[in-house]
Amino acid sequence: MSYEKYILLRTEKNAAPTRTHLNRRLIGYPDGVKDRSATVQRRLEEAGLTRKIGSNQVRAIRINVSGTHEDMKRIEEEGRLDEWCADNLKYFADTFGKE
Repeated sequence: MSYEKYILLRTEKNAAPTRTHLNRRLIGYPDGVKDRSATVQRRLEEAGLTRKIGSNQVRAIRINVSGTHEDMKRIEEEGRLDEWCADNLKYFADTFGKE
């Protein structure tokens, strides 16, 4: 999977448009997959589940990471944004599994 920077397609009212270049997609889609639904479906097929997933069950979660304005400014100014992102990815991999 590729780690790619991206610009938000929608603007939140409390988001500073001049700072959207700092947004990042930390986990990209697998090769040949174009959207989140197809990615989730592929992962479910690869997971080797032995029971049926009900139509009312959660299949995936979406996580947005952030911090206080002051903390995020400090992390950016210290040049530690990549480290902060890597720490978050490690936490999620440790918590939910890398796959």
